[in-house]
Amino acid sequence: MVTVSDTSIGAALASVGLDIFRDDFTIGPFSALGTPPTNGFADDPVNTATGNFLEPETDLPFSGGAASLACTRMYNSLDARVGVFGVGWSSVFDVRLTLDEEGAGFVMADGRQVCFPRQGAGWDRGTGENFWLAEEPAGTLPLRREAAGAALVVRNNAGGWWAFSLAGVWLGSGNGPGTTVRVLREESGRVSGLVHEWGRSLTVEYAGDRVASVSASDGRRLEYLYDDERRLVGVQDAVGTRSYRWNSQGLVDRVVSAAGVVECENAYDDTGRVIQQVTAFGRTVRFAYLRGRVTSVSDDDGTRANTWVSDAKGRVVGVIDADGNRQSMAYDRHGNLVPVTERDGQTTVHAVDDRGRRTRTVTAEGADVVYGYDEHDRVTTVVTASGGTVEYAYASEGDRNPCRVTDPGGVVTELSWEEGVLTRVTDPLGATTRYEYGPHGELVTTIDPLGRAVTKQFDDLGNVSAVTLPDGDAWGTPMTRSPGCERSPTRPADWRRDYNATGQLAVTVDPTGVRTENTRVEQSDGSAELIGYDPCGRPVEVLDAEGGLTRILRDRAGRVIQVTTPAGRITRYGIRRFAYDEAGQLTATTTGLGGLTRYEYDTRGRMVRVTDPAGGVTTRTYTPLDKVATSTDPLGRTTAAEYDAAGRQVSQTDPDGVTTEWEHDAAGLVCALRVAGRLVSRIDRDPRSRTATITDHTHPGGDPVTHTLRYNRHDRLVERTTGGQRTRWEYDPDGHRTGMLAPGGDRTDYRHDTTGRVIEIARTGFGSVQYEYDADGRMLRAQAGDLLQTWEYRAGHPIRHTRITPDSAHTTTIARDEDDRITGIHRPDTRTDYRYNDACQLTAATTSSPGATTRATWTYDTAGRLIAETRDHSTRTHEYDAAGQLLTSTAGPQRTTFAYDGAGRRTHTTTGTRTTTGDRSTHYQWGDTGHLTGITEHTSDTTRKTRLWVNALGELAEVDGTASVWDTASPIPALTTFGETSVLHAPGGLTGLDGTWITPDWRDTHRQRR
Repeated sequence: MVTVSDTSIGAALASVGLDIFRDDFTIGPFSALGTPPTNGFADDPVNTATGNFLEPETDLPFSGGAASLACTRMYNSLDARVGVFGVGWSSVFDVRLTLDEEGAGFVMADGRQVCFPRQGAGWDRGTGENFWLAEEPAGTLPLRREAAGAALVVRNNAGGWWAFSLAGVWLGSGNGPGTTVRVLREESGRVSGLVHEWGRSLTVEYAGDRVASVSASDGRRLEYLYDDERRLVGVQDAVGTRSYRWNSQGLVDRVVSAAGVVECENAYDDTGRVIQQVTAFGRTVRFAYLRGRVTSVSDDDGTRANTWVSDAKGRVVGVIDADGNRQSMAYDRHGNLVPVTERDGQTTVHAVDDRGRRTRTVTAEGADVVYGYDEHDRVTTVVTASGGTVEYAYASEGDRNPCRVTDPGGVVTELSWEEGVLTRVTDPLGATTRYEYGPHGELVTTIDPLGRAVTKQFDDLGNVSAVTLPDGDAWGTPMTRSPGCERSPTRPADWRRDYNATGQLAVTVDPTGVRTENTRVEQSDGSAELIGYDPCGRPVEVLDAEGGLTRILRDRAGRVIQVTTPAGRITRYGIRRFAYDEAGQLTATTTGLGGLTRYEYDTRGRMVRVTDPAGGVTTRTYTPLDKVATSTDPLGRTTAAEYDAAGRQVSQTDPDGVTTEWEHDAAGLVCALRVAGRLVSRIDRDPRSRTATITDHTHPGGDPVTHTLRYNRHDRLVERTTGGQRTRWEYDPDGHRTGMLAPGGDRTDYRHDTTGRVIEIARTGFGSVQYEYDADGRMLRAQAGDLLQTWEYRAGHPIRHTRITPDSAHTTTIARDEDDRITGIHRPDTRTDYRYNDACQLTAATTSSPGATTRATWTYDTAGRLIAETRDHSTRTHEYDAAGQLLTSTAGPQRTTFAYDGAGRRTHTTTGTRTTTGDRSTHYQWGDTGHLTGITEHTSDTTRKTRLWVNALGELAEVDGTASVWDTASPIPALTTFGETSVLHAPGGLTGLDGTWITPDWRDTHRQRR
């Protein structure tokens, strides 16, 4: 059974009485063909008012300065006229002006015709259009120099013009300097070619009365194929043949791309209207034409219907979606859009002048934008919604591009144009960027304000074949390419990109052969964000899938000055001034304490030198791929890196000469790590079983350890096995963790609310912990056995924490300043107040308790390093080297010295008096992977050694032979077992050891989810 949506039926009944016939349109001859801007189109595309099927084609486009030249054609199923490509086809070669006693008709390249009624000796404005026809001296037009006499010229309100002979023969067209296209003709009058003023051209050859081929001046060529009835059935180029199939009605019913993709397949009624279409994606779409100029576009069974409503002129005045929401439009008598009411009921209103130019827009939010024009239809002023005025000035009467732009603050940007292309931009600070072009208008050289030039070379087809950077590095090698081929060739050292039938990137292959396929990624629950905008179109509110609202506040310049999170936490942004060079590169920053950091760049804009506030200099060198090759710190220690052809780092040599190497598998992922030639770890991945096996050679005993990680189809870790010990994790369909089973058999269960927040955790031997939250997701209450904690908040920060046990109750309050810095912590028996400097560093803390007051102060240098701290009249001072490493700490007669290796790791500390060589010392040992492996502490009479093992996963796996087990699946890995001790970390700052909860304080509150 075939159905029509209720919305479509309702729209039809509402538009006319009970007339069972579809209302006729009052549309001029051929005026609804092509793509009138007021018409509605659906799918591939079909005019929803008339049912006309369109097939727009651009066969030979040009880019750069010659972009206005192209071989374009369009098929209209309701057009019975015969053009140079056969019946139904219109093209750029068919543009003409028809003349009779009643008026004139401007036939455009898409088949659409604009009618100009006679008005005295001339013509009236185009019917329902913003086009005008007048007779002008031919010598004033940028056509042939020998052009003389008069010409008929069609102009619009956007600067476009089309010139015709007095007999209506198209002579040329343009839209400002650098855009003119001249028409060449045979003696018979047929178009033989089009020539652009930038030198590009098209040449047309015929077979009888049909175009047989079109050739571009860059070597591309297309051939056109016809059947026995002289209908166009194919267009052939170097890639393949694009084909068109004709049905028994003499209409194109199938279009197949050169790649073999069926782009659409149509069925028509007896009048030539499309009634069914199968799209390139396989969807069958039905078009039902109802009375009242209503068209229902739906699935074949009538579901998922969009309803289109047109007025008597074929202009779309309403679109109703499948949910019954309507968008409405209205037009003035010249076809200019005036009000638009969106599907949410909000209305935007436009005002236009007698030229059809939009002079004012009032949005639903109340924004009011006003436009001003000169006598040449050029925008001269824009008054923005905030009341600021942007002004545009032009160098001459014929220019369409501004030479001077003045923003609402009076800041001026100057631009220079030659033959329609931008040659110079001078920003408000006087920095100038210059552009140079080739003989056909292609951008060849860009010179930035520092004089650095990037130069491009082009092949015969206009494709970039080589690039020379400011430092002289050249990219690109000679290659062979067939004329007309639009696919990118590949070379062994190139990146290759393949595209699917719809033109979307499908596959990327890097220079080492690693292949990456792109797939669509969606949220598993289908959730999305809702974003609200201010009248200027800037995001000001973001509502996430859980109902959390983030608010963004901006100043008059549109800069973000405050962000309020769903929890009420406010982040404010102020102004700190930075210094830049003429190329816009950051050259200096100053801290709140006056510390100055300077940055220097090479000719390619890469940062090569950084001087910190203490005078320390860090330098960098780069590879031709702009990867950091070496970095030298202020002490002269150099770290060097090497990369493969795909830009992946394959080795790094530290200042001590130790080299770390990374190997990659066929997918481009790291599969092995070597240090100083010794294998440290290897990763074997099995995509089918979703497992990764890490062979770990870091154990001090020398025997390799195997870690096996198994994931589910959502890439969540579900099992880990190390040395016979197994940990498992469980998840619900939304991906929230529901359980963890530790190697010793201890099980932890997690329960969540509908937003995914943890509301209960139960662990073997610990009992359970319950949580409560407010609407913004902030933790209000946590109870673990007899321990109860509560929190109160203001502006997103905790201001009060209460801890209640069977024996006592303690409340802590927290005070903050306007910058959200903690200024006071008040407990029942103590009070601590804090002060900060302009760099937001803590400078003082005063703690008061009954009968006692202590004070501590901290002092920093201009580089932000702590150089002195005082506590109760006892002072400790610190000294640093040029790299910012702490060298000495001195407190009275006691002095501690620190030593480091070439990688900057601390290797030794010694503490003694000024007159002794050292009473205590500590030595630190580091492993091949850069992790701490041992600590040896010496005093005058004892020595204590601590051995550490950090495995290949970066976990502290053993301390003096006592093993630890970690919750690897947690976003922040947490300890679950240490030796025989069971450990549990839970939200709310709760830590449990062997079934006993450690009492937390106020700092342990945080919003945490698993």
